[in-house]
Amino acid sequence: MDSLPPELILNILSYLSQHDLLLRIRHVSKYWDLLANAPRLWYKLDVRRSEEMTSLYLQNINIICIHIKHLLTDEEFLVKVCSHRTPKPHFTNLRNLDLSSVYLATTSVISDFISECTNLESISVRFDDSILFRDILKTLLKLNLKDLHINYSGDDVEFLFILEELSRNKYSKTLSIHCNTIQNNTVRFLLGNFQNLKSLDVTSSYLKNDTFMSMQHLLSLNALSLDYTRVNDAGLQLIARHVPNLKFFSVVRCEDISDEGIANIAENCPFLEQIHICRSYTISGSTLTAIAKGCPRLQRLSVMACAQIDDAGVESLVTKCKHLQVLILNFCIQLTDQSLFSISRLCTTLRKLDISHNGKFTSKGISSLLQSCKWLELLNSASCGGITELKFPGSRTGISYSKRTFDNKDTILPTLVIVNERATNDNFDSISNHQHSHIRSMNLSHTSINNISVLELSFLCPDLRNLYLFGCKNVTIEIVECLFNNCVFMEKISVKRKTIFRKNLFLQTVS
Repeated sequence: MDSLPPELILNILSYLSQHDLLLRIRHVSKYWDLLANAPRLWYKLDVRRSEEMTSLYLQNINIICIHIKHLLTDEEFLVKVCSHRTPKPHFTNLRNLDLSSVYLATTSVISDFISECTNLESISVRFDDSILFRDILKTLLKLNLKDLHINYSGDDVEFLFILEELSRNKYSKTLSIHCNTIQNNTVRFLLGNFQNLKSLDVTSSYLKNDTFMSMQHLLSLNALSLDYTRVNDAGLQLIARHVPNLKFFSVVRCEDISDEGIANIAENCPFLEQIHICRSYTISGSTLTAIAKGCPRLQRLSVMACAQIDDAGVESLVTKCKHLQVLILNFCIQLTDQSLFSISRLCTTLRKLDISHNGKFTSKGISSLLQSCKWLELLNSASCGGITELKFPGSRTGISYSKRTFDNKDTILPTLVIVNERATNDNFDSISNHQHSHIRSMNLSHTSINNISVLELSFLCPDLRNLYLFGCKNVTIEIVECLFNNCVFMEKISVKRKTIFRKNLFLQTVS
């Protein structure tokens, strides 16, 4: 291993967790210790996971701190860093600081830490006490920040005071706001006084159309989320007219919008990459047709529980949106296999698909997806009652043999092992002639799929990591060992009410 070029070793080490780098790799040799501390392995550090890992990072903080450019942390970790015994760690290369995982409770320690990060460009904070944030704000205004992300859930009037203070200090850098208590006057102030507002997330039932009537100029907003607001089509028309550079747009549970409002957004915002329109019973396939026509750059779309979405709309979408990677269609109960055939034929870039909770999808549609969407990594088809058995080319002989064997009264586990060997040996050439699926995670819970179909699935999808078969009455737990043999990367399988991990099965076999 030491004979390999260091660049290649570093590339291999980049697939390991930072926990493993500190706990294991650096103790192999002095050379590996040097490689384990390479800057490219410590560009980003997330210390929000567990006390054990936090303690390990603190023990080595003086070695790794100089390499960290993106730090995701909480207040407790910063307190420990600032109270660290000499030599005191210096995060001189830190560019991005994310404190949004917890609400801020103190200011002195955080202000001290921030003031020493002279190269800090972006910071994300979360708070519900405006007085605490004002103290931190004094420190932030002294820095040459490029981006400020504020997540606030306190009193709306107090938040307006903070925004006014930012305005008085002529804050002209990028600003992102997430607030679930914001009201109309505060949003008007934001839109009228912060030309560099890039992201606005307002989950508030107080927000109405008149909030946007005061907009007089084009805004530079890239992301806008209006979930659970009372905005209707007229409000969306105003937004479409003044916010042409949107890349992210979300209107979850906005019951007053229809196809017309979304069509206005799609027509006037050609740079949209992500759209979320969930739980809207007035949205139909016409919305997908409008999105297909106006948003050629679309990468992610969620229309969860939009019950009027139809097959024609899905076909229009996948025909025009050639960059689509994530598509959420769960609870779209009007869709049939025709949508899945369209996706299989036209959507070559798709990585994630959720079609769960639809009784009209059948085994034919799922089989078509698995054979045609070669880059699909995640498929959720849970609670699709029409899925019974999956059939794929290339493994017919082995499966027909297994079908005869399953009719025996013998125990299932030995039978399945024999079937697995027979199917693999007899059909290796025929299976290899067909390009296998690269899917990594699949959910078939609460379907009517059986043991034979699951075995076929493992032949077509050897890259599977996770397979969920909760509530599948026709699947037995004895098939698990065969699945682990066929899918060498499989980490866990959920069958009936049990989740079985590969490592546990291996330990039982050894013992």
